[in-house]
Amino acid sequence: MRRDKLYAMNSNGVPFPICSIYTALVFQVEYEKQNYILCAETWYQLKHHFLIK
Repeated sequence: MRRDKLYAMNSNGVPFPICSIYTALVFQVEYEKQNYILCAETWYQLKHHFLIK
């Protein structure tokens, strides 16, 4: 996923790379009773007082 690219097209219809697929991912997971988010290739641990349920 780090090598594969996400592409867009300019006004002339020519594709150009924006970023890697991995960079474009946004993912949230609970692991060992802690919440984590992957955003722009960086993992963040969420504190409970920031969570909205």
